[in-house]
Amino acid sequence: GDWKDLHRWTTRMSDRALELSPESKQFLERLVKDIPTQEGKVKAVYDYLNALRYSTIPVGAAAFRPQKIDRIIFQASGDCKDKATALAVFCRELGVPAWRVLLKRGGTVDPGFPAWQFNHMLVYIPKLDGFPDGLWLDPTDGATEFGDLPPGDDGSLGFVLKDNSFEFRKVALSGKVKNSVLTEIELDKAPGGKELLAKIVTKRTGFAQYLFLQEQKKSFPEQRRYAEEKELARILPGF
Repeated sequence: GDWKDLHRWTTRMSDRALELSPESKQFLERLVKDIPTQEGKVKAVYDYLNALRYSTIPVGAAAFRPQKIDRIIFQASGDCKDKATALAVFCRELGVPAWRVLLKRGGTVDPGFPAWQFNHMLVYIPKLDGFPDGLWLDPTDGATEFGDLPPGDDGSLGFVLKDNSFEFRKVALSGKVKNSVLTEIELDKAPGGKELLAKIVTKRTGFAQYLFLQEQKKSFPEQRRYAEEKELARILPGF
């Protein structure tokens, strides 16, 4: 009927996943132990969930209902709604307000047409030290570093699932992430002067780092070694 109906239905479909068992609370305590700042704790939770294997079963109710957090931890995997729900619940347990957000990757949402128009879920944190304009987090694919967003998220219109209400909000980067590739080369003669030693360090941020991590995930060790040798030959021909 309207967006209120969709909000109620979505909340009802995920009510079981919004609960933290004693075991999950203990797991969270171990995960953030000795981390002094709220930002550091949120990052630790994000990094853990982001590293979990992506797995989904888009059949029947499972296409809409997130798994319980205990199960996500036990099987070390989950899809976007599983990871986003766990991240939001863990953040709230840490005293950090966090809301789940539905959006349509690769398309646009029409606020004037109340219906299921979504294919993805991420998290919005309205207030966190160091992020005055809020922080959007998407722990889905394992290749997006804390504070950044994967392609397809930035600029999308999100349906923010608050506790008893909703709002549409545009997804945006935190503003701290730059897209850059910096390569530092250090050359030195080996003892005796017969060989030249090289040390190369490449630092990637933003989209460049995202593409690099995505490629690493898909590559076997020999493929990664070949790619490294190819890059070395490009930077220092003959080495």
